[in-house]
Amino acid sequence: MIEPFSFPLNIFHAFKFFLIQLYAGFISTNYIFGEDTKKFPLAYFFPFKKKIVLPYYPDDIYIHPNIKALQENTITLCYTGQFSAEKGIGNFFAAADCLRKKKPGLHIRILLIGGARKERDERYFAEQLEKYRFENIKIGKSASFETFTEAYAEADICFDLRTKNYENHHCLPIKLFYYAASGKPVIYTDLKAIRQHIDVSGFGFLVDPEDPETIADCIVKYVENPELYTNHAKNARLAYEQTYNWAAIKDVFVNFIANP
Repeated sequence: MIEPFSFPLNIFHAFKFFLIQLYAGFISTNYIFGEDTKKFPLAYFFPFKKKIVLPYYPDDIYIHPNIKALQENTITLCYTGQFSAEKGIGNFFAAADCLRKKKPGLHIRILLIGGARKERDERYFAEQLEKYRFENIKIGKSASFETFTEAYAEADICFDLRTKNYENHHCLPIKLFYYAASGKPVIYTDLKAIRQHIDVSGFGFLVDPEDPETIADCIVKYVENPELYTNHAKNARLAYEQTYNWAAIKDVFVNFIANP
C-alpha cells in the first residue's frame, strides 16, 4: 500500500494505514484471521475480542484432481500467478536453467499461467525470457477461479519461489492448498507462515528461493526416483482430503458467525 510513495511520505502513509487498521479493529466485534502470522496487531491490541483462525482451504467443487505418473525422461514445471521478481518468476527460471545443465538429456517443459501487472514487471519478464530462452515453454493467461486447477492439470510439479521478506514470511500462500488438492507435489519458498501451519515434507520441499542448485536437486530427486514422486503426489491429495479442505472447517465458520 505504501509502495507508490517515496521517503519520507511512505512513513507518513504507513502510520496512517496503521491507524486506520486500529480503528477498524476497534469498531469490529469479532476477528477472522487467515493465519496465525497475521494476528498482529489487532489480536494484541484488542485481546478480549472473539477471534478464530480460518485458513483458505479449497471447496471440492473447485478442484480438478490430476495425480500423474512421471513420464520417462520428461518433467513439466509449473509457475502460476504474477510474473514479477518479488513473486519469484526469476528464481523459477534460474532453477529450471540449473536443472537443464545438471540433466542435459532431460526434456523440460515450462508451464506458466498468469501475467505481469505492472510495466516494470513486463520488462523484467521479457528480460528473463530472453536470458534463458527455454525451448519448450507454454504461457497461458490467468485462469478464472472456477477453472484454475484445470489450467495446470498437465503440470508435474508446482512452484512458488517468492522472495523472502517480512510480508511474505507472514502470508500463507493460498495456492499451496489448491496444488495439494490437485495431487501436485510442490517446491515452495521456506516461509515462516508455511512452517507454522502445514508440514509439506510429505508432498514437497521448502527451499531457499535464491538457491537454484538446491532447487534443481529437489527436482532431480523426483526424476531419478519416480516412486518418491508418486508417493508425494498421493500424499498431497490425501492431506487435502483429510485436513486441508473447506468441508473440514465450514462449521467453525458458520458457528462463529451465528454465535457472535
